[in-house]
Amino acid sequence: MEGGGGNIKVVVRVRPFNSRERDRNAKCIVQMKGAQTVLTPPPGAEEKSRKGGKSSNTGTNSAPEGPRVFAFDKSYWSFDRKAPNYAGQDDLFSDLGAPLLDNAFQGYNNCIFAYGQTGSGKSYSMMGYGEEAGVIPKICKEMFQRISAMQVADTNLTSTVEVSYLEIYNERVRDLLNPANKGNLKVREHPSTGPYVEDLAKLVVQSFSEIEHLMDEGNKARTVAATNMNETSTREIEVARNVLSHWRRRNYVRMVESVLQHASLLKEAQVMSHIMDKHVFFQFAIVDVGQNMGSSYDLVLNGISGDDDMALDDAKKPCIAVRVIDFKHNVILLWSLDKLERRVQAMRQMHQYIDRPDYIQHFKLENPFSEQCSPTYSLVGDVDVPLTAVFESRVQDFSVEVVSMYTQNVIGILRLSLEPSAAQAPSSTLKFNVVMRDLVGFAEREGTDIHAQLFVPGISEEGGATTTQIISGFDENPVQFESVHSMSLPLNSPRTSTLKVSIFALVSSMHLDKLLSWDEMRDAPEAPPQKRKAPRIAESEYFQEERHDVFAGVQILELAENGEYLPVDVVQANSLEAG
Repeated sequence: MEGGGGNIKVVVRVRPFNSRERDRNAKCIVQMKGAQTVLTPPPGAEEKSRKGGKSSNTGTNSAPEGPRVFAFDKSYWSFDRKAPNYAGQDDLFSDLGAPLLDNAFQGYNNCIFAYGQTGSGKSYSMMGYGEEAGVIPKICKEMFQRISAMQVADTNLTSTVEVSYLEIYNERVRDLLNPANKGNLKVREHPSTGPYVEDLAKLVVQSFSEIEHLMDEGNKARTVAATNMNETSTREIEVARNVLSHWRRRNYVRMVESVLQHASLLKEAQVMSHIMDKHVFFQFAIVDVGQNMGSSYDLVLNGISGDDDMALDDAKKPCIAVRVIDFKHNVILLWSLDKLERRVQAMRQMHQYIDRPDYIQHFKLENPFSEQCSPTYSLVGDVDVPLTAVFESRVQDFSVEVVSMYTQNVIGILRLSLEPSAAQAPSSTLKFNVVMRDLVGFAEREGTDIHAQLFVPGISEEGGATTTQIISGFDENPVQFESVHSMSLPLNSPRTSTLKVSIFALVSSMHLDKLLSWDEMRDAPEAPPQKRKAPRIAESEYFQEERHDVFAGVQILELAENGEYLPVDVVQANSLEAG
């Protein structure tokens, strides 16, 4: 920032005591006089120093130097609101924010860097809290006010405001406006424009309210370290964890009771299907939160009747349903527990008269093991895509995992993009394009005639679903959709709206076998290790390899005059010579 006599301003701010410091009866040793900050040693520091305190500069024993004075461009006293020299958020903005805007509108780069330990008040000064807005919100609000005033003075003037929000935490750079990008972004340097962050989202905004919304979303994605200086965050996390644990205990106990109550019915249906050779298998399944079973345009595809739709849709999620795997028609159905009870009664009647054709000819019994109009295609997986980019009129690419609603296993990776649409639309409607690219990981041996259904739960009306073309003959390769679908949203739709992409296929018996065996594989107890009847003897028991250093001595004896052999000196010419 352009300051008096230089390009950098350094200011300091002292905050009030927090609850932890008040409980410890802490004393303030900071005073501020104009631009000066004065640090006064606490009482008793001189006595402690005489008993063995060391100076940090010389390493020798020394007495306290007394009050120390530091000069800055500004010293903000925010310790006591009743003090005449109290500095609030408005003072910070007038001294730092307003000059920053002046320089920015003149074409200069600006930066405000807040430095301090955890809990020192950096976030409060920069972002604020509640009604006490910080420097950044005040700068953004004032910026749009200046732009509006300039456009009133010059009607030909246009402006574009782009927003980015990143976090550097533990040497990792994260994009807070694109939480899906969880990787460590790279910091690059352009030879002309200087440093920049690669793949950092830049969002175009039209008003301060849009920036405010983006700041709220970004703050939710921030990493907050739970430290002793930040006790409030820790307490809130603990409360949320306790509430979640209580919810899980209550709901899972209720689901277990439902399974126990209907386990005998499901087993009875399984036995009657085997006796009457119907090739239908029944399993309990969990319908979780976010699985929309109530869209009227996909009832036929899912094989759900209107009554079952209401029973599953109105049930408190997560809830228990019955997965019906029909090998005769190669389809997967989903029944409510009420429907299971009704169908088991019909199965009993059919089983009672199955061997008495003279009686059964007087009854018009429908097949209780399957549907009259059995669906051709089965839902193999779905995914929810956030529509935040649609409201912000920007392009966003997605590579998302498609999860089976029956097993919660990933069946493939779907790649798609959301793009703003240039098509004419009413002012109360948002038009956007969904570019379907491909599905990776789903093999044709598990199902063919792959197609996707796109709709916005709770917003798309009947017939409002968009369906891709049917893809077949892809073998082990990715399923190439390569299609663009135009969709729309009411302008007042919640910003948390999502696009549900459901993948349907003409499934094979192999896919049904995987579903049938999934529960058994998941719940199978670990087999105890089997002991060998004749355990193999370890090699170390009958063979041992060792290495030793061998030292050899050579002695040469020479016949002396007295007839005795006496040793003579031997000198080795080369110490590395073998011999």
